[in-house]
Amino acid sequence: MQRELKISYHWTNNDHAKGEVLEHHKEYLEESAFEHIGYMMKQGYTSGELSDNLHTQEDADDHEGTSYSGWWSVTKA
Repeated sequence: MQRELKISYHWTNNDHAKGEVLEHHKEYLEESAFEHIGYMMKQGYTSGELSDNLHTQEDADDHEGTSYSGWWSVTKA
């Protein structure tokens, strides 16, 4: 048996007027998305919302974190 699925996700930076994702956050957000999507797929979901707040070593020490939100979906390829 072979099955192909297409996983799509999109993040928006809630702290930026244009919603642009900070370059040094992209890897962290991808990991966060796949962890959440995997968990939700095991629960039977095929789409849903994403949210995260990141503070990385690259961010200023006084930075409280960057708020992100988004969505994800899984479809047959």
